Amino acid sequence: MEISEMHINTLQNILNGFSYSDESNIYQNETRIKVERESLPIPQLIFFLLNKVMQYKLGYRHDKMHWILYFLYENKKCAIAFEKFGLRFYLENKDDYENIIKKINKAVNYIEKKILQDYAKEQMKNGNLTISNHFNQLSNMYYHFKEEANKIYNKKEPDFDIDDMSIFLNSMMTKNNTGFYNTFSMIEAYFSRFEHFLAYCLFFNTDRTINIYDFYKKDFSEKFKIIFPLNIQRNKLFYDEINIIKEKYRNTFSHGMFSKNGEPFYFQLDNVGMIPANLSKFKDSPHFNFVPTDEIKYEEICEQFDKIDNWLEYESSQFAWKYAESGLSLSFSDNFFNKMSSYLEDIEDFQGFIHAEQSYRDMIENVDY
Repeated sequence: MEISEMHINTLQNILNGFSYSDESNIYQNETRIKVERESLPIPQLIFFLLNKVMQYKLGYRHDKMHWILYFLYENKKCAIAFEKFGLRFYLENKDDYENIIKKINKAVNYIEKKILQDYAKEQMKNGNLTISNHFNQLSNMYYHFKEEANKIYNKKEPDFDIDDMSIFLNSMMTKNNTGFYNTFSMIEAYFSRFEHFLAYCLFFNTDRTINIYDFYKKDFSEKFKIIFPLNIQRNKLFYDEINIIKEKYRNTFSHGMFSKNGEPFYFQLDNVGMIPANLSKFKDSPHFNFVPTDEIKYEEICEQFDKIDNWLEYESSQFAWKYAESGLSLSFSDNFFNKMSSYLEDIEDFQGFIHAEQSYRDMIENVDY
């Protein structure tokens, strides 16, 4: 990336007191200060500022260290290092720490606004993006609420005196309410994971002209139809099944108890009373009962989700599912796709690629290179 002379001069003014250093060794006798993440949240931008823009010297990388840069501040020796457990400053005079932090932050803010903002937009427009992998985290949420609902619905009812129906009724109401709360949370987690997973499906889609950023802005139904065209009967079958759950439960309770079918609207009919706007179809609405889901509906929903997951994992999207489960972030760059493409003929070969990639990234993360 080319940085204009004007930007470099402005940054030099912001970093007043900073200057180049010829030092090439870490300072064993200098004060070592841990930098809190809130102070300088993105180490890569510090590296970009000091090394790529200001051309400060990159020093010898010691054990468990990603990089170290040397400079002078008010003619006193300084270094900043990105180590396994975060950023560290090495300062000849620890009293300079606050001023150094303030000036670096100001310079980074300038770079973000004047240089990187337009560049970032260009990268989004071109789809040169990497997505963080939250598939397993969302899966854990889904299975947690699924198990909690299952516990509630299978909980044995307490013994009660037949003359005291209040105990029984209160127990049933608590069971149904708690079961519904967990069922709804399960549904939310499932759709969150599904929507996250569709981004991985896009990467493995044969049509590589679709921009990931544009794809990300579409709603769930649009994304599904792009990945799984509805002119294929099996895709249409699964779309219809999951769409029923989405419209009836997820959308209704996520959008203030409103849905596309007129619930919970009513109209006044002469002096008869309030009539549901969707008339007798109201019986199919989650508003119809005191508690929208019970054990039977919970089991039906779980059965549908399991069937769809099996279709995704073992039939339609094997490679995408394996990659999502790996926990690896996913780069939508052509370089990464080309690197992976030779492993997409056989699922066992692909798992070998994933294991190698995991080992490589673990090595980088743990600074074992």
